[in-house]
Amino acid sequence: MRIIHCADFHLDAPLAQLPPDKAALRRNELLQTFGRVVSYAAQHAVDAVLIAGDWFDAPIAARKTVDYVRSMIGACPAEFYGLRGNHDAGFSFPNPPENLHFFSDSWRSYALGDVTISGVEPTDDRWTDAVRLDPAACNLVMLHGGISGGDALPIDALRNRSIDYLALGHWHTYRTDALDARGTWTYAGCPEPRGFDECGEKGFVLLDIASGVVRQTFVPFAQRTYHAVRAELNGQPNPAQQEASVRAALDGIPHDDGVQLTLTGSCAPESMLEDAFWTAVLQDRFFQFRLENRVRPALDTARLRTEVSLRG
Repeated sequence: MRIIHCADFHLDAPLAQLPPDKAALRRNELLQTFGRVVSYAAQHAVDAVLIAGDWFDAPIAARKTVDYVRSMIGACPAEFYGLRGNHDAGFSFPNPPENLHFFSDSWRSYALGDVTISGVEPTDDRWTDAVRLDPAACNLVMLHGGISGGDALPIDALRNRSIDYLALGHWHTYRTDALDARGTWTYAGCPEPRGFDECGEKGFVLLDIASGVVRQTFVPFAQRTYHAVRAELNGQPNPAQQEASVRAALDGIPHDDGVQLTLTGSCAPESMLEDAFWTAVLQDRFFQFRLENRVRPALDTARLRTEVSLRG
């Protein structure tokens, strides 16, 4: 059996950090990627798709967005299992297709061949008492929430409950670790980045299940990638050398991606380039560009002590 685990599409996100034309383009790309994931499922004989919350960025979504999601799912031969996250809590999917199955704030399980898919939209800690899984089955469990922090799921209460794979949503980076001796927990991450707090490869998790054993593979799938790049400018006395160092640090990054460039080090005050220079040179090279300039002036304090000047 093959199953896709994905989450956090955040369809219809406002993307206010982008200019209006790029924000509109990016919203369409988020929706296209949802469609590409569904098409991947159809083309690669995937049996089921698990969507672990935050389908939409808010409880109210545009009608055209919902219609697109419904039509893509309805035309796919795979079964879809979804729960709502903290962003789309309260959303009610109108006229869902027959192959779309939802969870609620009450524990629910679905049988899919030799696999049992269970999930709940937790409202407090008490729901863990209702976890009842057959130890002889291959158990996949879906939840949305963090495993640390103020809104953390009670992960300790899920250990030793016969869970083979805990499919999580909420954190936007792929992460996986052992849940207990039997199972693992995994965040699929978001399929597309929406800002510089979501740098790195994004995609979904493909599960291959045979004889009750779950093997997972992360599949990079985003149309664009956001990069956090650091460039050290120490020991470069003239602006041409500084620019060469920055271009070398950015070499190989596609023009369609986003870049957050952090400049570090120290330079002589007379050779320090202004932020406006870097922005003018680089902002049109990438889909989105942001500069964080941490370069400090390198001062010869011994000489300045005897210099008769305001700087001295």
